[in-house]
Amino acid sequence: MSAQALIISDDLESAQVWEFILGQKGIVATIAPASDEDTTERRLPEHAQDLFIIDNHNECSNVLNIVRLLRGETTVPILLLIPYEDETFTLNAYEAGVDEVIVGPISHRLFQAKAAAWLRRAWTVPTSMLDSFEVGDLRLEPSQRQLVTASGKVIKLTSLEFRLLHLLMSNPSRVLPSSMIVARMWGTAGDEDTNHLKKVVYRVRRKIEPNPGQPRYLQAAPGEGYVFVPSSAEPPP
Repeated sequence: MSAQALIISDDLESAQVWEFILGQKGIVATIAPASDEDTTERRLPEHAQDLFIIDNHNECSNVLNIVRLLRGETTVPILLLIPYEDETFTLNAYEAGVDEVIVGPISHRLFQAKAAAWLRRAWTVPTSMLDSFEVGDLRLEPSQRQLVTASGKVIKLTSLEFRLLHLLMSNPSRVLPSSMIVARMWGTAGDEDTNHLKKVVYRVRRKIEPNPGQPRYLQAAPGEGYVFVPSSAEPPP
C-alpha cells in the first residue's frame, strides 16, 4: 500500500508542485486548503494519513491553529514549509506540535528525502501487525482500528483514540500515570499534551461508555492518571 500524505497549503499552485514531487516517490498526496480548519478536521477521520505537510506562505494565516488541531488528533509526523527564516515563528511552530520546520527554498530531492525519512518513523509499528484482543466484553481490533462490543457494535477509532485504548486495555485494572500515557502517545510531557490527553479521553468516553458522565470502562484516578476497568472487574477504590 502506498504512503498517504495530506498537503495543507494556502497556495494551490505550490501544493500541486509538492503533490507531483511526492508522487515521483510513490507517495499519494491529497490537498486541503489551509484557510479552512473545518475541511482539515473533516479529512482526519475519513483518510488515514502517514504524513502531514503544511505549506505556509502567508504570515498572517491560521497555520499554528491547524498544527494544534492536527497534533491534538494524531501522532503522525507534521512538516511545515515556510518561505524564510523566522526564529520566533519557528519556535512557536515546534511548541504547537510540528516535527520539522523546513525553510525554503529547498531542492526537490532533499524534500523527497525528508518526507521519506519521516515516513519511515511513522511506519515503525504498523497497527496491522498488532493482534486483536479482548478485555471483558470489549474486543480491540488494531488492523481495522476499531472496538467491537459484546453486542457486535463496531466503533471506529482515530489513531490517538486507538493508541489510548490499546495502552490502557493492555494494562487492565492498572492505573497508568498521565505523564506515562502522554509520553507513550506524543513522546513529550508538556501541559499542552496533558490537555490533549483529556480531550482524547473525553472523545473515547463518548464513543464507548453507556453513560459518558459516569464512565464504567475508562476511569480517572484523581491525581494519578487513568485506568481501564474490564466489565467483569470491580472498579478501583
